[in-house]
Amino acid sequence: MFSRLRGFVRRHRYKLAVVGALGGAAYLLKWYAERRLREWGDGESQRMLDKVKKQAHFESTRATCAASLSQLAPRLLSQLTRLLDSDAPLEALRTGAPNKLQMWRELKRLALQRVVVSVYGAAYLVVLLQVQVHALGGCLYVDSVRRLLGEPTVEPLDEAAQERCLASIEHLLTAGLQRLTDELAPLLAPLADALALTDRLGLEGVEALLWRAKSELDERSHVRLARYALPEPAEADGASAAAAPPTGRLAQLAAETRDLLDTAETEALVRECVQAGFAHVLDQLVPAFVGQGGGGDGFVAPNAATLPVAKLVPALTNLPHALLRTGPDSLPWLLANHHKVQVLAANVYESFSEVTP
Repeated sequence: MFSRLRGFVRRHRYKLAVVGALGGAAYLLKWYAERRLREWGDGESQRMLDKVKKQAHFESTRATCAASLSQLAPRLLSQLTRLLDSDAPLEALRTGAPNKLQMWRELKRLALQRVVVSVYGAAYLVVLLQVQVHALGGCLYVDSVRRLLGEPTVEPLDEAAQERCLASIEHLLTAGLQRLTDELAPLLAPLADALALTDRLGLEGVEALLWRAKSELDERSHVRLARYALPEPAEADGASAAAAPPTGRLAQLAAETRDLLDTAETEALVRECVQAGFAHVLDQLVPAFVGQGGGGDGFVAPNAATLPVAKLVPALTNLPHALLRTGPDSLPWLLANHHKVQVLAANVYESFSEVTP
């Protein structure tokens, strides 16, 4: 039996060698494919896990931005009502001051300025906050990834550094808002002065007034976010006397966000926010026109009713309190949830959260 087997092997030794080689190659190929498949699966799982972690961090950054906005909106309102205080002319009218026409003129100007500055201030605050918080959030995500990988973090952003990154928000709410009110006052005054107290305006008339104001400001190249959110060189030098200027990574982050804020794309987004803000103003004014006028059946639709300017001025004067209150129906919340603002926030975060070797 063994002799026959040896003879069979001798006669077919080349065929058996080929079969063995093919079988071995098939086994090695199967082993290699399984190994590569396991590696691919592990890598894909890790990528999915990293993606989930990054998305969770991004959502946390968005929540932080929303919480910050709810705290900053009341400050914007407080600063605006302080800078554009209407109590003095109102008190003069109540006490029968002899210069009533002058006081009414001042009230007309203040009413228009308060509404326009509220909208521009909210748009500036929302866009600035989205850029600053998401840029900082992206950098913090990079730091967290490097720590997990055991890699050294170059100049980690501690709490003090984070506060310095967000200093421009404080500047906007103080010196920036002061400059905004000062520079818009002479531009808006002629629009308010053109209205007589006996003129009657409906919602369409108020809309036309706001669009004229927006057109007037759009033509002024100096009315832009970067001018009011970022300190001028002289102001920066004054601040540097109290605190050393940022260096290293902090300086790079400040420069990159400054460049981002001063782009035509960002300014175009701000103008879209202003347009949405003025539309919200008209919505908030609707209750003032309910029940005004008089038709045959005693009812006039708000969009067809009119008010004399003398009655419209108090409504406009008090409007910032409705626009800048906290809550889901406030102007800052509306602008923060604007689709293009959300896209900007996501793009900024993605740009600053890229982990480079």
